[in-house]
Amino acid sequence: MGHKLIRNLLLTGASGWFGKSFIYEAYKIFGSSFLQENYFVASKARLINVPGIPIPVSLISFEDAESLTNVDYFVQSAFITRDKIDSLGKERYISENQKIINKSFELSRALNPDFHVLISSGAVTKDSSLYGILKTVEEHRVLTGLAKHKKLFRVYGASGLFLPDIQWSALSQFVRCFYSKEPILINSSGRILRSLIDFGDLSGIILKYFLKGETYPVDILDACNIEIDLVDVARRISKLGDLNLVLPTSFDIKDISSDYRGDSCALSEFS
Repeated sequence: MGHKLIRNLLLTGASGWFGKSFIYEAYKIFGSSFLQENYFVASKARLINVPGIPIPVSLISFEDAESLTNVDYFVQSAFITRDKIDSLGKERYISENQKIINKSFELSRALNPDFHVLISSGAVTKDSSLYGILKTVEEHRVLTGLAKHKKLFRVYGASGLFLPDIQWSALSQFVRCFYSKEPILINSSGRILRSLIDFGDLSGIILKYFLKGETYPVDILDACNIEIDLVDVARRISKLGDLNLVLPTSFDIKDISSDYRGDSCALSEFS
């Protein structure tokens, strides 16, 4: 395979969208040895199946991770997403995420890895919601940690092989409509601009960073490798699937009704 095996890596949020993407990309590079030599943390210990990997992936709990003594790389992606606020309620949502943030910080402090990578969010700078506030707290804890090399990747929007069926994702909605042959409904009165990152691409960039073992002067990077207009994406998918695209009567292509973009040059400079 031509690459030195990455060992002693700890990944939190391993059963989530990014976690599965990261495991899959690493498996493509290193094979099953990567699954045996590293640690994948979720809310509870269990086996999961990751599409594209022919053997089950073993997950450990946060409590199990506390007994580890040798971790060189820490990839932190565990977090409860914004769509759970209504179902959990604000108090529980805050409490559960604070537990994850604190456990992750304590693990990093105890294990003292050389590299600590956080999958963060553009909401830190562009969203004053509860989710954005908690992600800001998470970033602060990582930046005040003891790891020698810290990198925070702020995600504005994501795509990739393991895109889940989630209500708050427009891309997920488009895919759902494509397969169900339902009309795609756009509520915006103008263009919807977004920065995206394929989680497979981001995983590959992080793995390459670990393999190179080099320092990089910037700790916080916008994880963006493409800029899109969601209305244009909806139009393309509707044509491809022969679907109806429903726009409001007030829609004006000259207007920008929503702009949630980061620095698309940051990753190209980093990688």
